Amino acid sequence: FFFFFFIYLFDFFYFYYNLFFIYYDFFLFNTLYDFIEINFQTSTSNFNFVEFIALQKNIYVVPNESHLIFFRMYNSVNYEITGISIYSVYPNDYLLFFNKIQCFCFEELLLYSYESIDLPVIFYISNDILNHLDFFYTNKLYLSYLFLAK
Repeated sequence: FFFFFFIYLFDFFYFYYNLFFIYYDFFLFNTLYDFIEINFQTSTSNFNFVEFIALQKNIYVVPNESHLIFFRMYNSVNYEITGISIYSVYPNDYLLFFNKIQCFCFEELLLYSYESIDLPVIFYISNDILNHLDFFYTNKLYLSYLFLAK
């Protein structure tokens, strides 16, 4: 009799023990999101008459998959413009997980008069972002580029 009672007690506690840790693991260690929303922002310095836009405003990505995004620059004046582009990622903590494979930033760009160029960026987000504490609260990442004319 005690043997069956012990088995019944064990099954009862084992069931609630598992429920507790499933709840604990899901809400404290796993994230609510399986994807990341990346918003693209562009800007130019001063009044250099360069139109700089992202061809897509935002995309949804899955970690550890490479993605391709294009930016477009257009020189709307009658003279050549040279400059470089710099990028930033917000929130700053996510910069550790943002990996660029190919990018046009930190390279000198020459735009002839009335020229339009498409600039590719290939990147991926590391899977470690899913374990990051701040990722539990938001799944948005902002990638902004600034074109600095010389």
